[in-house]
Amino acid sequence: MGDKPFHRRGMRFLLEVRNWEASQIVALESYACPHLDKKSRALIDLVLNTVRPSEQRLRRALDKATAGGAKRDEIIDAILAAHPISGTESVVQATEWMLDWEAERNARKPSKRADEREDGFCCAGKLSELVEGRPKTVRLGDRSVVILKLADGGVSALSNICPHSGGPLGQGRLEGNILTCPWHDWRFEITSGECINRPGKHAQRFPSKIEGDEVWVKIK
Repeated sequence: MGDKPFHRRGMRFLLEVRNWEASQIVALESYACPHLDKKSRALIDLVLNTVRPSEQRLRRALDKATAGGAKRDEIIDAILAAHPISGTESVVQATEWMLDWEAERNARKPSKRADEREDGFCCAGKLSELVEGRPKTVRLGDRSVVILKLADGGVSALSNICPHSGGPLGQGRLEGNILTCPWHDWRFEITSGECINRPGKHAQRFPSKIEGDEVWVKIK
């Protein structure tokens, strides 16, 4: 995984002065890790390169993890797994590097989703599956979106991310046209996204429309 640490001067010194302890590390590196599949080793690399931030090595680990079949959620989980050791700053930095890496990859291939039309709208599910008063959270591309059925039969689509501190709006309480964030009780008017108790703040609202029994949302 990356540069072999036991080839470095510090490990050679430890092998001389603390041979048994250091040899256990060498044995683990030499014999245990090679038995892991490529995807697992790459995901471990992602954890290590979040703890010890290195954009170049993290990008290599991302390439290997993807080649090994790792899904995006597995990659994100690996980065988050480093948090108890590395702290928030390192996790956020690694995530930003991952997003840059993704953006470069996506720029090299068609960006249109399979369920995205030429007008930029994506299918967000069935209208018949929505229940008035009960928010439904869906993922459209990289967006987490809350779909809300209105009293008049229409729909509204808001970002699931509260603009205050990132709370999950889709888990909030909906009363009439007011959705309350479950974290800090910020209240949003769902047809406009306007924050009732914090004037000037808005939850991001996406254009939405109904065609037959399908709900379509434009996220770009």
